[in-house]
Amino acid sequence: MPDPNMVVNAQERLDKLVSPDRFAIAIMVDPALVEQLTASEIERLRTKLELVANLAAKLASNMLKGTIKYVKDEWSVDTWIDYLLDDAADVLNYGALLRAARQKETESAKSSIADCGAGASDDAVLADSRPAEATR
Repeated sequence: MPDPNMVVNAQERLDKLVSPDRFAIAIMVDPALVEQLTASEIERLRTKLELVANLAAKLASNMLKGTIKYVKDEWSVDTWIDYLLDDAADVLNYGALLRAARQKETESAKSSIADCGAGASDDAVLADSRPAEATR
């Protein structure tokens, strides 16, 4: 059954219009702050703020997506919770699939090393494949 909250046949417009590239996000930094930072800190901060700006463009793009896809923006708390839980389930599924892909990639790499006779000990390979929490 179609979701009555969704615009019918919106997909073509979504495909055409929704993209982070359609948003220019600039993060302005207080000059007084910049004066207190070293050149290295400024460069490191610039790199991090570029990540934030890219994320903000993606967030803006998703807001555009919701604007086109749904008939309104005001929902009951229960409806918001339903949408949130659905999205949360997707995120957990993506995480599980990403972990499985990473494990498969690691197993493939270990197999390649063994096939090549690279001379690495099993302990060295296992140390690289353990989850970060196992090496703390």
